[in-house]
Amino acid sequence: MARTALLTRNPAAAARLELAATAGDVPARVRALIDAPPRRRPLRLAVLAALLALLTAATATVQHRGEQLFEYAKHHTTTTNRR
Repeated sequence: MARTALLTRNPAAAARLELAATAGDVPARVRALIDAPPRRRPLRLAVLAALLALLTAATATVQHRGEQLFEYAKHHTTTTNRR
């Protein structure tokens, strides 16, 4: 359906797209599909884990500070109302 829509709107672009999909080094494409996937990079995983830990710590800090703020406000309101 997408190919038909592209053909009706821009036939020249559709022809270029079709040529790009069928031309090229087919054996290299097949080898790339058959070969094992590239190894995962441990650095990316480590950065992701560090970022997750940092965001978790920041979330816990904000939650704790929020509780402190509400406790302070509750105590301050109670002492102010007694006067």
